[in-house]
Amino acid sequence: MGITGVPRGPVPPEDMLPAVAQGAIGIERRADDARMAALLAALHDGPTGLRLAAERAFLAELDGSCETPIAGLAVLDGDRLWLRGEILRPDGSEALADEVHGSATDGDAMGTDLARRLLARGGPGFFDWRA
Repeated sequence: MGITGVPRGPVPPEDMLPAVAQGAIGIERRADDARMAALLAALHDGPTGLRLAAERAFLAELDGSCETPIAGLAVLDGDRLWLRGEILRPDGSEALADEVHGSATDGDAMGTDLARRLLARGGPGFFDWRA
């Protein structure tokens, strides 16, 4: 326990979802650099790539940045993917969460669908700082 009585250590995702792609390491390269793509292929972790595809599609559809209160976590179980997402009003007055399940190869579509569902529930201006 910490001084304030709060347990130390990682916060479980059941209590708070992490930021999208939290903990993943990415390497950027030029799209047309086939030689570098071949070299980097040895470092690519397939299961992590599937999870990140879903999380990043979720973030992209929300037009999120590091300043937008968005959380997401994809969990891979064999060939099945479970994606949970949450969006919050910038002032903390409202949080909306949902989840989708599907084939791991459909992660992009799942992320997009989840984002659209949450945005529909939140309505226009959900992320507006002045709302």
